[in-house]
Amino acid sequence: MSKSAFLEEEKFKETCSYLSYYISEKIDSGLILGSFLNRCIEFLPLQSKITLNISDIPHMSVPSIPGHGKFVVYGKLENKNVLIFSGRLHLYEGYDIKEVVYPVNLLSNFLTDNLIITNSAGGINPEFAEDDIMIIEDHINLMFDNPFFGNKYSSQHDYFIDMSCPYHKKLSGIAKEIFIGKRFAKLIEIILKKA
Repeated sequence: MSKSAFLEEEKFKETCSYLSYYISEKIDSGLILGSFLNRCIEFLPLQSKITLNISDIPHMSVPSIPGHGKFVVYGKLENKNVLIFSGRLHLYEGYDIKEVVYPVNLLSNFLTDNLIITNSAGGINPEFAEDDIMIIEDHINLMFDNPFFGNKYSSQHDYFIDMSCPYHKKLSGIAKEIFIGKRFAKLIEIILKKA
């Protein structure tokens, strides 16, 4: 292992160790919130809620884009352990792909079963209105970058991920059934409970 890879792994361990002090259980669902959605946390009936400032978490970069929160919230939603990253990083801010996916790797370390990521996205369909809720069902990676690039082979990871169905059909189905007429925060609450 190269010195830089070793240091990167040590930093990741420090971050996990810090979070483990507050989170002692497996995470059932992770949520990474994009632009202007951190207020929906206020409407989630989380029990045993713990809020951590991202600036206090070792080796995590703090989002700088307006509308992105700067904290992580852990709590229980009924019998589910939920970890929420309020705000996220973007490649266009100058971060590299490993920094952008850092929360995803942390959730993986906590053996998270489900991950919901929100974002604001544009579209070319003239039928779309501002604030429409959409479910992304597929995408084409035109960035020519990938979080797996540059990694040495390790038997711990499956580097050949099946991308024929990259998004969870069950969670997408739940969202489609319930989102009509619901507030976004209520939609997130119901999905997290059913996940």
